[in-house]
Amino acid sequence: MKTEKRRLVIEIEKRTVDKRTGHISFQFRIGPFKKTMGTTIGAALRRTLLSLSKTLAITSACGNFNDGNSIREDLFELSLNLQRIHIKSSFFPYIGIARIKKVGPAIITAQDLQLDEGLEVVNPYQYICTLNSSYSLDLYLMISSPEVNQGSDYIDPINPVKTTNKNLLKLREADINNIFGTNTNSFFENLKKQNSEFDSSAEKSKKLLTNLNNLKTLKNSRSDIIKTNLKDSKIKLNPPQKLPLDIIVVDPIYSSIQSCGFEVIQTTNSSVLEYEELIKRGVTETEEFLRFVVISRGDIEPAAAIELAVLELRETLTILEPLPHVYASEKNLLLSLEMSSQFILAQKIRDNLVDSYTIEVLKKLDLKHLNLPVNLELFLRREGFVSLQNLISIPLELLKRIGLNENDLASIEKSLNLFGLSINLDKNLKWELIPNSLPL
Repeated sequence: MKTEKRRLVIEIEKRTVDKRTGHISFQFRIGPFKKTMGTTIGAALRRTLLSLSKTLAITSACGNFNDGNSIREDLFELSLNLQRIHIKSSFFPYIGIARIKKVGPAIITAQDLQLDEGLEVVNPYQYICTLNSSYSLDLYLMISSPEVNQGSDYIDPINPVKTTNKNLLKLREADINNIFGTNTNSFFENLKKQNSEFDSSAEKSKKLLTNLNNLKTLKNSRSDIIKTNLKDSKIKLNPPQKLPLDIIVVDPIYSSIQSCGFEVIQTTNSSVLEYEELIKRGVTETEEFLRFVVISRGDIEPAAAIELAVLELRETLTILEPLPHVYASEKNLLLSLEMSSQFILAQKIRDNLVDSYTIEVLKKLDLKHLNLPVNLELFLRREGFVSLQNLISIPLELLKRIGLNENDLASIEKSLNLFGLSINLDKNLKWELIPNSLPL
């Protein structure tokens, strides 16, 4: 029996917001799906949700760290704190600069960011650094979405202040054209000029080499004298110190979803109707539901993330649409037709065997299964007709000879037709034309 296709149901069960971190927890139920299809759909939707990158992140920072101990954190801790800041945007793609300007002593958090219009910090209480007294901090932060800085317009991620648009490929192509030139003749002429200049400067280079050798000997002698003097002195030599960096590189987190999980369920509520339906359909044929728990970082609503994930998953699966056309070649069509013809032939043979078997079984049934009138059934039994095989194998002439009339044969034919059998009684056959005696 063909079951009615049920409509897809999406039910929101719970939504909570963490005010400290800005994370949004979202729980919903979706279904029904066919048996064993819930896990497949749930895993595909979960992986698509975790790969969403509809968010902004800080990629680098540039500030005045040359003063020394202006902040209590080192640059690595400052980079990790900047990485944990989540920014919400109403338009994509985006690239821009934020600024933090403070005078110490101060505790700097994410709410001190000076952002452009349309941007909002999701977790304003995220700690960044502590600024010492008598120091000032002027920090520029580069903010971008993952779609930018991947095309022809190159933006230097190390120094966000110097954001210049330049095409590296075009510049590289121009440099190559300047070296080789568009005309090969001019290229060879340039080579000849360079060779002549090289010959003229060969003598000069020899003089320079002699002078350099003299300088090396002087330098070695002086270095030996300095080393001997340092060994006798009590001064301790430390390794060279690196200057404080003004630029901090931040490893951005472009994932919009913090975590995502699901479970497969068969019933969601303890109602009597659902349990009655579960008993009617059986456990193996019961449709499945999915209960999803999605936690976003706050820069995107989980409902919007689910919509984007479904659209992306749908676009991804569209690559499978041309597969039937790809496999619809002449060879594959012939093979499929051959296989289908073999299947049809085997099915016909099987049907013929089943039909012949059922007919043989039906022929051995007793005469009482025809539900004939009592007088007619008793008359046939007195004449020796016990099974359906006796009626089918006897010609019409003999049935007329033993005393059956036209109405009796019509009722027998009608009862045999219910079992798929017949005594070959033609409707157009006239009763008077049937002979009363069998030919010798």
